[in-house]
Amino acid sequence: MKQFTKKQTNICKGVAICIMLFHHLFFSQESWSLYYHEIQIGSTPLIGFIARQGKICVAIFVLLSAYGLTFSINKNIQKTVGGGQSLVKGYTSFVETHIVNLYKLYWPVFLPAMIIGMVSNISNPINIYRSSGECLRDFFGIAYIRDGETPFNGAWWYISFAITLYIVFPILHKVTKKYPKFLLDFGFLIGLNPVAKFPILLEWKRYMFICCLGIYFAENNILSKLISWKDNRNRIVLSGFICVIFFAVRCIKPFTFDGVLAVGIVVLSVSLFDSAKYLSAAFNLLGKYSGTMFLLHGLLYKNFMRDFIYGFKYPILIFIVLLLITYVGSVAIQNLAQYIYNYIGVKKGRVKNES
Repeated sequence: MKQFTKKQTNICKGVAICIMLFHHLFFSQESWSLYYHEIQIGSTPLIGFIARQGKICVAIFVLLSAYGLTFSINKNIQKTVGGGQSLVKGYTSFVETHIVNLYKLYWPVFLPAMIIGMVSNISNPINIYRSSGECLRDFFGIAYIRDGETPFNGAWWYISFAITLYIVFPILHKVTKKYPKFLLDFGFLIGLNPVAKFPILLEWKRYMFICCLGIYFAENNILSKLISWKDNRNRIVLSGFICVIFFAVRCIKPFTFDGVLAVGIVVLSVSLFDSAKYLSAAFNLLGKYSGTMFLLHGLLYKNFMRDFIYGFKYPILIFIVLLLITYVGSVAIQNLAQYIYNYIGVKKGRVKNES
């Protein structure tokens, strides 16, 4: 049986980040006048309608994160038990490690964005943040938890979600492992009515089922079984069919079956690209830097380079330009950050994509 490898995870992340860029570039009504389009569904451009469903990228990242975190926490448990440490210390170590790695990815984008904004007076944080406290909360990635928004870059809400995921994950993993059917059913049911007073709770209602699904898949080696099922051609046909069906369902009922669609996209991505030499390498690289690309792309197309990027007018050119600039920028930022961390003696390992 094939194993679901780090390379395949990166391929799926690479596909997800492409979907995210497409989604953010074309889904909102304010962007429709900025690019050429002919076919419309009612008053909505066809590209805009398709792009709205690109929110599925979040489900893919959540699924892969929960899947990877399961292996991480199992290793942490073995180390804790084997080293005679308390479970509380093991829990604290797990949460601290992942939150620190997240900050090491986030701050090298956040801090330069603030400086560039003040120097250029384009998206000046002094004008965007209502108080120093709001800026500080955004700096620590908890603005969405406290305020229900991330003023400088709307996409950064996921930082708050990731922090809460790391904090609750040891408990969520333990309960899901012990009562998988109950947690999966519960997560699916609360997702049927994703309404909540606080936005961060709304996101949890949307994605708890997918978190539990990622844990269940990791504990039972299901992704490995899915990518090994039958021959590659049959797998492409079946997973492609599932993607088409649940994409159509998502157009009518968003979020409800995102877990199924995310799994379909993961299996289809691996089946299509894993053995394709150049595409495999390309998506693997995009996945490797997907965390920084997620943090950076919104600053480029919305804050600092909006006129330049949408100036290409044709959607395919707009997408390619943003993809290339975001990738090159992310490689530069991540490598420079690693150099600085090494220079000042940070010992928590390499800059990792915590998406």
